[in-house]
Amino acid sequence: YGRGDLEAASAVFVGMWGTGPDWSDLPQMARDRIVPQIHMIPAAAPVIEEDEIGLVARLGQITCPVDLIEGSDTPPIIPSIMAGLQARIPQARRHVIPGAGHMAPITHPAEVAVSLR
Repeated sequence: YGRGDLEAASAVFVGMWGTGPDWSDLPQMARDRIVPQIHMIPAAAPVIEEDEIGLVARLGQITCPVDLIEGSDTPPIIPSIMAGLQARIPQARRHVIPGAGHMAPITHPAEVAVSLR
Protein backbone atom coordinates (compact mmCIF):
# COMPACT_ATOMS: atom_id res chain seq x y z
CA TYR A 1 0.00 0.00 0.00
CA GLY A 2 2.80 2.38 0.89
CA ARG A 3 4.14 2.34 -2.68
CA GLY A 4 0.83 3.58 -4.06
CA ASP A 5 -0.08 0.46 -6.02
CA LEU A 6 -3.58 0.00 -4.69
CA GLU A 7 -4.35 -2.97 -6.91
CA ALA A 8 -1.23 -4.83 -5.78
CA ALA A 9 -2.06 -4.03 -2.15
CA SER A 10 -5.59 -5.30 -2.71
CA ALA A 11 -4.30 -8.53 -4.26
CA VAL A 12 -2.00 -9.16 -1.29
CA PHE A 13 -4.80 -8.43 1.19
CA VAL A 14 -7.29 -10.70 -0.58
CA GLY A 15 -4.67 -13.45 -0.83
CA MET A 16 -4.13 -13.38 2.92
CA TRP A 17 -7.58 -12.56 4.29
CA GLY A 18 -10.02 -13.33 1.46
CA THR A 19 -12.35 -16.22 0.75
CA GLY A 20 -9.94 -18.29 -1.32
CA PRO A 21 -10.01 -17.27 -4.99
CA ASP A 22 -6.90 -15.68 -6.41
CA TRP A 23 -7.14 -11.94 -7.10
CA SER A 24 -7.13 -12.55 -10.86
CA ASP A 25 -10.04 -15.00 -10.48
CA LEU A 26 -12.30 -12.52 -8.69
CA PRO A 27 -14.98 -10.89 -10.83
CA GLN A 28 -13.99 -7.43 -12.05
CA MET A 29 -16.92 -5.97 -10.10
CA ALA A 30 -15.43 -7.33 -6.85
CA ARG A 31 -11.96 -6.02 -7.65
CA ASP A 32 -13.41 -2.63 -8.56
CA ARG A 33 -15.05 -2.49 -5.14
CA ILE A 34 -12.01 -3.58 -3.13
CA VAL A 35 -9.32 -1.35 -4.69
CA PRO A 36 -10.84 2.01 -3.68
CA GLN A 37 -11.42 0.72 -0.14
CA ILE A 38 -7.97 -0.77 0.50
CA HIS A 39 -6.87 2.44 2.20
CA MET A 40 -9.14 1.53 5.12
CA ILE A 41 -6.81 -1.29 6.15
CA PRO A 42 -3.83 0.85 7.17
CA ALA A 43 -6.20 3.58 8.40
CA ALA A 44 -7.67 1.13 10.93
CA ALA A 45 -4.26 -0.05 12.19
CA PRO A 46 -4.16 2.22 15.26
CA VAL A 47 -7.41 0.70 16.53
CA ILE A 48 -6.93 -2.90 15.38
CA GLU A 49 -3.20 -3.40 15.82
CA GLU A 50 -2.37 -0.92 18.57
CA ASP A 51 -5.65 -0.94 20.55
CA GLU A 52 -5.75 2.86 20.44
CA ILE A 53 -9.14 2.91 22.20
CA GLY A 54 -8.20 0.53 25.00
CA LEU A 55 -10.66 -2.21 24.12
CA VAL A 56 -8.49 -5.11 25.30
CA ALA A 57 -8.53 -3.85 28.90
CA ARG A 58 -12.34 -3.83 28.85
CA LEU A 59 -12.93 -7.33 27.42
CA GLY A 60 -13.41 -8.77 30.90
CA GLN A 61 -16.51 -6.59 31.30
CA ILE A 62 -18.42 -8.55 28.65
CA THR A 63 -21.26 -10.34 30.45
CA CYS A 64 -22.86 -12.32 27.64
CA PRO A 65 -21.68 -15.54 25.97
CA VAL A 66 -19.31 -14.94 23.05
CA ASP A 67 -18.53 -17.38 20.24
CA LEU A 68 -15.08 -16.98 18.71
CA ILE A 69 -14.93 -18.63 15.30
CA GLU A 70 -11.74 -19.32 13.37
CA GLY A 71 -10.83 -21.44 10.41
CA SER A 72 -8.15 -24.08 10.76
CA ASP A 73 -6.37 -22.58 7.74
CA THR A 74 -6.24 -18.96 8.92
CA PRO A 75 -3.02 -16.96 8.96
CA PRO A 76 -0.76 -18.13 11.83
CA ILE A 77 -1.43 -15.07 14.02
CA ILE A 78 -5.15 -15.83 14.37
CA PRO A 79 -4.93 -18.73 16.88
CA SER A 80 -2.83 -16.51 19.17
CA ILE A 81 -5.35 -13.67 18.87
CA MET A 82 -8.22 -16.04 19.60
CA ALA A 83 -6.44 -17.50 22.62
CA GLY A 84 -5.89 -13.99 23.96
CA LEU A 85 -9.54 -13.07 23.43
CA GLN A 86 -10.74 -16.29 25.03
CA ALA A 87 -8.54 -15.68 28.07
CA ARG A 88 -9.94 -12.17 28.52
CA ILE A 89 -13.65 -12.70 27.78
CA PRO A 90 -15.33 -14.55 30.67
CA GLN A 91 -17.89 -16.55 28.68
CA ALA A 92 -15.97 -17.01 25.44
CA ARG A 93 -16.17 -20.30 23.56
CA ARG A 94 -13.81 -21.03 20.71
CA HIS A 95 -14.80 -22.88 17.55
CA VAL A 96 -12.35 -24.01 14.87
CA ILE A 97 -13.85 -24.77 11.47
CA PRO A 98 -11.77 -27.48 9.72
CA GLY A 99 -10.55 -26.49 6.26
CA ALA A 100 -11.74 -22.89 6.54
CA GLY A 101 -9.66 -19.76 6.24
CA HIS A 102 -10.27 -16.34 7.73
CA MET A 103 -13.69 -15.90 6.11
CA ALA A 104 -15.25 -19.10 7.51
CA PRO A 105 -18.80 -17.68 7.79
CA ILE A 106 -18.74 -16.97 4.05
CA THR A 107 -16.91 -20.07 2.82
CA HIS A 108 -18.26 -22.60 5.34
CA PRO A 109 -21.66 -21.26 6.49
CA ALA A 110 -23.16 -24.67 7.29
CA GLU A 111 -20.22 -25.65 9.49
CA VAL A 112 -20.31 -22.29 11.27
CA ALA A 113 -24.05 -22.69 11.89
CA VAL A 114 -23.49 -26.15 13.38
CA SER A 115 -20.78 -24.81 15.70
CA LEU A 116 -23.10 -22.08 16.94
CA ARG A 117 -25.96 -24.44 17.78
